[in-house]
This record gives sequence, structure tokens and C-alpha cells, in this order.
Amino acid sequence: MLLSRLLLAMLIGGGVSAQSAGDGGAPTQAPAVEAARISLRVGDHAGYGRLVFDWPSPPAYSVERSGETHLVRLPRGADQAVASLRRLPRNVSALRVVPAGVEITLRPGARLRDFRMGARLVFDALDPPAEAASRAPAVPPMREARPRPAVAQPTASPPEIQAAATPPPTRDVLPAPPPVPAPPPLPAATAAPARMSTGWTLPFPPETGAAMLQRGEEWLIILDTAPDMPLPATPRPGMSYRALPAGALLTLSGGQASPFLRRAGGRWELDTAPAPEAAIERAPIFAVREGAGRLAMPVSGAHRVVPLQDPQSGLPMLVGTLRLDQSRVAMARHLVDLQLLETALGVAVIARSDALIMRAGGERFVLDAEGGGRLALGTMLSLAEQASAMLPETVTRSFDLPHGTPGELSARLRAQSRGLAEMAPLSRGGPRLAAAETLLALGQPQEAQAMVQLARQEDPLLASQGRAALLFGAAALAAGRLEEAALLDIEPVSQEAALWRGLYLALTGQGEQGAALLINGRAILRTYPEAL
Repeated sequence: MLLSRLLLAMLIGGGVSAQSAGDGGAPTQAPAVEAARISLRVGDHAGYGRLVFDWPSPPAYSVERSGETHLVRLPRGADQAVASLRRLPRNVSALRVVPAGVEITLRPGARLRDFRMGARLVFDALDPPAEAASRAPAVPPMREARPRPAVAQPTASPPEIQAAATPPPTRDVLPAPPPVPAPPPLPAATAAPARMSTGWTLPFPPETGAAMLQRGEEWLIILDTAPDMPLPATPRPGMSYRALPAGALLTLSGGQASPFLRRAGGRWELDTAPAPEAAIERAPIFAVREGAGRLAMPVSGAHRVVPLQDPQSGLPMLVGTLRLDQSRVAMARHLVDLQLLETALGVAVIARSDALIMRAGGERFVLDAEGGGRLALGTMLSLAEQASAMLPETVTRSFDLPHGTPGELSARLRAQSRGLAEMAPLSRGGPRLAAAETLLALGQPQEAQAMVQLARQEDPLLASQGRAALLFGAAALAAGRLEEAALLDIEPVSQEAALWRGLYLALTGQGEQGAALLINGRAILRTYPEAL
């Protein structure tokens, strides 16, 4: 391992050789794309409206601003997608096709944020700063509800559109797969002790399964049946409701206390008050490999799979609901074809492969590839290793290091490099940091440091962000460049940052100060890819 070799080398007066490598290349103009293969989706979110162009392959693009109008230079082919749009998202007053691409006009004070996500181009129209700062909680501990309308189903309309009065109906992301038989489950957790009810009994049938997880500042509660009664868009203060083809979604804005979902009297009860530690203790759900490219997650009460769109990434999310309130995914895993998310209840998976399917049955969930294919999973931990590496809910992270075999991680890095070459310079910052994390996972800290440095040089906003500085310092430390790793010697913003600060202090002769930080962060070290 690099860090252990580095410690030994420093003790005997050795050094670590380094070489830097960056990723560059200006975006090249892609040929015209057949219009029928391009789609345009819109959505309204808390603090911004979103436009998503789905292309067959990542196109070259650039953005030029003139007042409230933004010219997005694109290859030909977006005309039909714009013409078929029914409504405009929040903060967008007009959208029209021009010879150079498309023109997005924002309402006064709004700001445009653009980035690439695979073959998708995403444009977020952010609320004016004064308006965003004025948001305050309506009734503690939850904030004022901000409904999240679904993505629109395109229908024919003129190329220039004005905002519609009401949002379109919900559209499904992936079909719900049928159940399959499976082996018996792992032992369930001990039921939580009863306590006085301070929550809201959700108006859903007793047979309903549920799941809950946090995405950003919001909590998502997914239920796999329709409610007993019609629910308004804002059923309670700080909560929004949206019907899904396979169930329902309740969204809670962030608050001081974490919500708690449990079974009470045969139905689901949502408690927004802080719960005692004993009442929220749940058994961990582990993922185990079955064969070459299949995952199984045994869990008591596995019920159904509900597909929806991840509000953070825009990618498809498959959620496994439970009939019991006893199990959660305690350790997130970033694999090649999928990302297993940490949950408060149930299972949630981000699909990074179009072939990914998820089934429920036999007291377990199964992740497989459609048509008998194999998922690229990379290196998987055994059950014992997952249990030992599982982090408590209170542990805070700063990095998202991918896992996989060297070949799979190298393929991931090549795909990231191709995407970077086609991006506009000011859009490369975030993707470059993701590529740097892949390089760290491959055990190439010199190249990772060079990638972060290039991102900080190209993107002035990124240069002032703490995550970029932390990743730069971590790569420098792993490469043995202690002077350049001095960025780590600041007040840590997370327990993972504290771990790297402890490593820095230990390697610079301040072991007594760094010892406590190393001890507290040793559990995080066990989750790192083997090469690192």
C-alpha cells in the first residue's frame, strides 16, 4: 500500500519519485445529430429549475452570456427537442432555437449553472441570491415545502415557449421488474423498543412497503402503493408529495433533526422529532456477489422495487422497499455499473448502466443485468470485511473513491478523459476532481495531484472550494510531497479530512498531535481501495 510504503521510506530517509500527468484538449465540434435521437426534459427543484438535453453521445458545447440571455452553442439537431417541449422550468422565461444552438433567457436575477453528466447536458436556472437567502423554516423542525414536479413528457409546440401554468404528469424512469425466488434471509435486527408517538401516521394501506434516504439537504420517503386518500402537493409543512407510477414520493426539506420512519399499529409513522439512539438502531444490509456479475442483498421484509429519478444526479434510481422497519444500508459502495447508497431504511441504487435491473423476492433484493448479461462490479468485500469496514451514521466524508479491478478503474478513467476532452473549459472542474479520485483509487497519486491542480487553474470558483484543496493535499501526501500537502493542516471540515490531517502531522514529525486523528479515522481507512 502506498501510505505504508511511504511511512517506511521516510523512516529510512528515502523518498518517493513523482511524475505529473494532466488531461487537456479543447472540445472538438461533434457532427450534426439526428433530431429524433435527442430529447429534452425539464424539472422544478428547490432553488432552481432544470433543463436536461439527452444526446446519443457527449456533444461539444459552450455558453456565452449577454445579460439575462445565454447562448448555448451546440451541434445541429436540438430543434425538434425544443419544439416538442410543453413548458419551461422554474426561473426560465424563454427558450428558442437559433442558428448557433439554443438561447436560454432567465428571469431577472437568476443565474445559469451548466455541467455534463455522461451524454446529458444539464442547465440549472438558480434562484436569485436574495430570494434563496430569504428562505426560512415555516414550522420547526421542517422547512417550507417546495414541491418537486416530475419531468415533462414532450409534446408538440412552437420552438419558443412560455412557462405553462401547471406541471405535466409524472413520467416513469425504469419499469418495475418482476419478483424472483431467492434463498432465505440473514437474521433480522431486534425490534426497537416502543416509545410515545410524536409522529404522523402516513395515509397508506397496511401492506405498503417503504424506504427512506437522504439526498443533499432533502429526505426522500418512497412508498410502493398509492395513498388511501388523495394527498395535496403539500400535505404538511416542510413536505411535498408526488405520485409515482409504482408508488409515491414524499420529500422533506432539511431540518435540524433527522426524521424517523417506523411501523406503528400496522401502518407507517413518520416522526420528525429526534429519536433516542436505541429506537433507530437497525440491522445493516450487506451486498454479496453471486456468480460473475450479480449482487444479492438478503433482508427481512423485502417487498417491491420502485424506480424514480435521483434528484441530485438526474440518473435512474432503483429503490427497494421493506415491509418491516428493521434494516438499512449502512455503508455506501461506489461500483462500476452502479452506486449503492446509504439509507435510513431499505435499499437504494443509482443505475450507471442501462442494463441494470433490480428484483425483489424471497426475502432479498437481486441486482442483475438484463438479457443474461453481467454487471461490472469490480472488487467486492466479503461479509466480514463489510461488517468491519461499516461506518457509523455519524462519520462524515469528503471523498467518493470508486472501487473496482485495475482494468475496470482504468476503463472508467478513459471514459472520464474522453468526456473531459469534449467539455467547455469552465465546465471541467467537477469532472476533473472525479477523475482525480479515480486516479487515487488506482494508486496513482502524482497523476491525481496534477489533475486537481489543472482543475483549480481552469475553474476560478473551484480554486476557492475546500474539497479541491483537500483532494490536492491528499494526493500530494500520498505522493510523498509533504510541502505541497501542507493544505491539509487546517481545521478539518469532516472526519475524513481530519484523518488526512492526522496523516500529515504524523509524517511531519508531529505524531503526538496526529495520533488522536488517526485513531478516530481508522475505520475510514478500511473502506479505501486496496491500491491506496
